[in-house]
Amino acid sequence: MWTTPKTNWQVNEIVDAGDMNAIGDNLVALKAPPSAQYIQSAADYTTTSTSFVDVDATNMAHTITTTGGDVLIGCILPMTNSLNVVNAYFDVTVDGVRMGGTDGLVVQTVPTALHAYVVSFMLFKTGLAAGSHTFKLQWKVNSGTGRIYSGSSATALTIAQFLVREVS
Repeated sequence: MWTTPKTNWQVNEIVDAGDMNAIGDNLVALKAPPSAQYIQSAADYTTTSTSFVDVDATNMAHTITTTGGDVLIGCILPMTNSLNVVNAYFDVTVDGVRMGGTDGLVVQTVPTALHAYVVSFMLFKTGLAAGSHTFKLQWKVNSGTGRIYSGSSATALTIAQFLVREVS
């Protein structure tokens, strides 16, 4: 965890172990900021919901403790729908509040049920206060059954992923 460094050094001031340890701790914090990721599950995800629902309230939900500022959110989702020419909508909640509008952050039109399409996005959540924050991936469809390939049907190149990482 980042500690605000001392900035008002005095001439001939003796640097003690605490001062140096704080610098070392900050270097570690820069190297390994708070982050969480989820890659693949035991099964695919499906929904017929026309209202936003969690993709997976356990695995596609990350809680990290930030020092305050910006968080990078990323997602790669191979998906299909049981019907032709339908839309899938994706959003992220931060502490229970959706980031997007009525149709979320990303709308993917699935032109045919015969092929999988990859939905991917990266975005910043800015201005978070220091503390614990929970990020959840949500989705809905306008018709049919949406499917995110994540389980045994996923290949190494098309594994569902959801990540968050503090970047400031």
